[in-house]
Amino acid sequence: MKLKVGQLHPGENVFQYKSPKDTWLNEVEKSISKQGYPFQRGIELELNVTKLDPDFLVRGRMAFEASRTCDRCAEPFPISVKHPFHVAYVRAQKLEGDEDLDQTVFDGDEIDLAPLVEEQFHLSLPFAALCQEDCQGICQSCGQNKNLGDCTCAPKNVASPFSELAKLRDSGR
Repeated sequence: MKLKVGQLHPGENVFQYKSPKDTWLNEVEKSISKQGYPFQRGIELELNVTKLDPDFLVRGRMAFEASRTCDRCAEPFPISVKHPFHVAYVRAQKLEGDEDLDQTVFDGDEIDLAPLVEEQFHLSLPFAALCQEDCQGICQSCGQNKNLGDCTCAPKNVASPFSELAKLRDSGR
Protein backbone atom coordinates (compact mmCIF):
# COMPACT_ATOMS: atom_id res chain seq x y z
CA MET A 1 0.00 0.00 0.00
CA LYS A 2 1.37 3.31 -0.98
CA LEU A 3 0.06 6.48 0.62
CA LYS A 4 -0.22 9.32 -1.84
CA VAL A 5 1.17 12.19 0.24
CA GLY A 6 -0.51 14.79 -1.97
CA GLN A 7 -3.91 13.38 -0.98
CA LEU A 8 -3.31 13.66 2.79
CA HIS A 9 -4.98 16.63 4.44
CA PRO A 10 -3.16 18.85 6.98
CA GLY A 11 -3.19 17.46 10.51
CA GLU A 12 -4.04 13.84 11.35
CA ASN A 13 -5.11 11.26 8.80
CA VAL A 14 -6.44 8.03 10.34
CA PHE A 15 -6.24 4.66 8.59
CA GLN A 16 -7.22 1.14 9.68
CA TYR A 17 -6.26 -2.05 7.88
CA LYS A 18 -6.90 -5.75 8.53
CA SER A 19 -5.63 -8.80 6.75
CA PRO A 20 -6.98 -10.65 4.82
CA LYS A 21 -9.56 -7.94 4.00
CA ASP A 22 -6.86 -5.53 2.78
CA THR A 23 -4.97 -7.37 0.05
CA TRP A 24 -1.71 -5.39 0.40
CA LEU A 25 -1.52 -6.29 4.12
CA ASN A 26 -2.38 -9.89 3.30
CA GLU A 27 0.61 -9.95 0.92
CA VAL A 28 2.89 -8.63 3.70
CA GLU A 29 1.50 -11.29 6.03
CA LYS A 30 2.24 -14.02 3.46
CA SER A 31 5.80 -12.73 3.09
CA ILE A 32 6.35 -12.80 6.86
CA SER A 33 4.80 -16.28 7.10
CA LYS A 34 7.34 -17.56 4.56
CA GLN A 35 10.07 -16.34 6.93
CA GLY A 36 8.87 -18.83 9.56
CA TYR A 37 6.16 -16.90 11.39
CA PRO A 38 2.80 -18.41 10.45
CA PHE A 39 -0.11 -16.25 11.59
CA GLN A 40 -2.96 -17.64 13.66
CA ARG A 41 -4.82 -14.34 13.60
CA GLY A 42 -4.09 -11.77 10.93
CA ILE A 43 -2.45 -8.39 11.30
CA GLU A 44 -4.54 -5.45 12.46
CA LEU A 45 -3.00 -2.07 11.79
CA GLU A 46 -4.04 1.39 12.96
CA LEU A 47 -2.16 4.41 11.62
CA ASN A 48 -2.33 8.11 12.41
CA VAL A 49 -0.39 9.98 9.74
CA THR A 50 0.26 13.60 10.61
CA LYS A 51 1.22 15.89 7.78
CA LEU A 52 4.00 18.26 8.87
CA ASP A 53 4.83 19.69 5.46
CA PRO A 54 7.11 18.51 3.93
CA ASP A 55 7.50 15.63 6.43
CA PHE A 56 5.12 13.11 7.99
CA LEU A 57 4.84 11.52 11.42
CA VAL A 58 3.30 8.04 11.55
CA ARG A 59 2.02 6.82 14.89
CA GLY A 60 0.58 3.35 14.81
CA ARG A 61 -0.38 0.17 16.58
CA MET A 62 -0.01 -3.33 15.22
CA ALA A 63 -1.76 -6.38 16.68
CA PHE A 64 -1.38 -10.00 15.62
CA GLU A 65 -1.12 -13.58 16.81
CA ALA A 66 1.55 -15.76 15.26
CA SER A 67 3.21 -19.08 15.93
CA ARG A 68 6.76 -19.12 17.32
CA THR A 69 9.16 -21.89 18.26
CA CYS A 70 10.35 -21.93 21.85
CA ASP A 71 14.07 -21.20 22.17
CA ARG A 72 14.44 -23.74 24.99
CA CYS A 73 12.23 -26.73 24.15
CA ALA A 74 11.76 -26.22 20.38
CA GLU A 75 7.96 -26.62 20.63
CA PRO A 76 5.64 -24.31 18.67
CA PHE A 77 3.45 -21.93 20.68
CA PRO A 78 1.19 -18.95 19.93
CA ILE A 79 2.39 -15.43 20.66
CA SER A 80 -0.01 -12.51 20.86
CA VAL A 81 1.46 -9.04 20.29
CA LYS A 82 0.15 -5.49 20.51
CA HIS A 83 2.92 -3.18 19.36
CA PRO A 84 2.77 0.64 19.36
CA PHE A 85 5.28 2.50 17.18
CA HIS A 86 6.10 5.84 15.65
CA VAL A 87 8.23 6.73 12.64
CA ALA A 88 9.02 10.06 11.01
CA TYR A 89 9.15 10.13 7.22
CA VAL A 90 11.59 12.77 6.00
CA ARG A 91 12.06 13.83 2.41
CA ALA A 92 15.45 12.83 1.02
CA GLN A 93 16.55 16.34 0.01
CA LYS A 94 15.71 17.73 3.49
CA LEU A 95 17.75 15.24 5.52
CA GLU A 96 21.01 16.60 6.87
CA GLY A 97 23.68 14.84 8.91
CA ASP A 98 23.12 11.48 10.57
CA GLU A 99 19.90 9.63 9.98
CA ASP A 100 17.90 9.00 13.15
CA LEU A 101 16.70 5.43 13.71
CA ASP A 102 13.12 6.69 13.98
CA GLN A 103 13.35 8.47 10.64
CA THR A 104 12.71 6.91 7.29
CA VAL A 105 13.80 8.71 4.16
CA PHE A 106 11.39 8.82 1.24
CA ASP A 107 11.43 10.50 -2.12
CA GLY A 108 8.58 11.22 -4.46
CA ASP A 109 4.87 11.44 -3.86
CA GLU A 110 4.26 8.11 -2.10
CA ILE A 111 5.08 6.39 1.19
CA ASP A 112 5.21 2.60 0.90
CA LEU A 113 3.66 1.07 4.03
CA ALA A 114 4.65 -2.57 3.35
CA PRO A 115 8.31 -2.18 4.48
CA LEU A 116 7.10 -0.30 7.57
CA VAL A 117 4.76 -3.14 8.56
CA GLU A 118 7.40 -5.82 8.03
CA GLU A 119 10.02 -3.86 9.99
CA GLN A 120 7.64 -3.18 12.87
CA PHE A 121 6.61 -6.84 12.94
CA HIS A 122 10.21 -7.93 13.50
CA LEU A 123 10.82 -5.17 16.05
CA SER A 124 7.75 -6.25 18.01
CA LEU A 125 8.96 -9.82 18.57
CA PRO A 126 10.46 -10.58 21.98
CA PHE A 127 14.21 -11.25 22.02
CA ALA A 128 13.77 -14.66 23.66
CA ALA A 129 10.80 -16.73 22.54
CA LEU A 130 9.73 -18.90 25.48
CA CYS A 131 6.57 -21.02 25.53
CA GLN A 132 6.33 -20.39 29.26
CA GLU A 133 8.44 -18.37 31.67
CA ASP A 134 9.73 -21.47 33.49
CA CYS A 135 10.32 -23.62 30.39
CA GLN A 136 12.69 -26.47 31.31
CA GLY A 137 14.03 -26.98 27.79
CA ILE A 138 15.24 -30.29 26.42
CA CYS A 139 17.74 -32.82 27.76
CA GLN A 140 21.08 -32.32 26.05
CA SER A 141 21.68 -36.09 25.99
CA CYS A 142 18.43 -37.70 24.84
CA GLY A 143 16.37 -34.74 23.57
CA GLN A 144 13.43 -35.32 25.95
CA ASN A 145 11.24 -32.25 26.45
CA LYS A 146 11.68 -31.68 30.21
CA ASN A 147 8.33 -29.87 30.37
CA LEU A 148 6.63 -33.21 29.61
CA GLY A 149 8.57 -35.16 32.23
CA ASP A 150 12.02 -36.08 33.46
CA CYS A 151 14.27 -38.20 31.29
CA THR A 152 16.18 -41.29 32.41
CA CYS A 153 19.61 -39.85 31.64
CA ALA A 154 22.04 -39.76 34.53
CA PRO A 155 23.05 -36.21 35.48
CA LYS A 156 26.51 -35.38 34.23
CA ASN A 157 29.10 -34.08 36.65
CA VAL A 158 30.58 -31.24 34.72
CA ALA A 159 33.74 -29.86 36.25
CA SER A 160 33.47 -26.24 37.19
CA PRO A 161 35.86 -23.92 35.41
CA PHE A 162 36.81 -22.71 38.89
CA SER A 163 37.73 -26.17 40.20
CA GLU A 164 41.45 -25.50 39.67
CA LEU A 165 41.18 -22.34 41.77
CA ALA A 166 39.51 -24.33 44.53
CA LYS A 167 42.47 -26.75 44.51
CA LEU A 168 44.88 -23.82 44.91
CA ARG A 169 42.81 -22.43 47.77
CA ASP A 170 42.67 -25.85 49.51
CA SER A 171 46.42 -26.40 49.13
CA GLY A 172 47.12 -23.15 50.99
CA ARG A 173 48.77 -21.14 48.22
